[in-house]
Amino acid sequence: MKSTEYSEFYRVVVNREGCYSLWPTEAALPSGWTPIGFAGPREAALNQVAELWRTAAGQHSRSGPDKSAGACGGGPETA
Repeated sequence: MKSTEYSEFYRVVVNREGCYSLWPTEAALPSGWTPIGFAGPREAALNQVAELWRTAAGQHSRSGPDKSAGACGGGPETA
């Protein structure tokens, strides 16, 4: 394994804008990103992000337009 490669396990992280991303469990988190408490294989982490987005989308449709929609982009590994 090269030093720039990580294990197959990732944490799901979120930033202040509510953007979700994946980050290797073996790497230190960059400033501004907080783990949500889920870590696992990449596919499971992606599924967790998809579920979080489905939940957020449901809340969004019940509460009206969100001015920050579309503000996410360019995270550690944006899902």
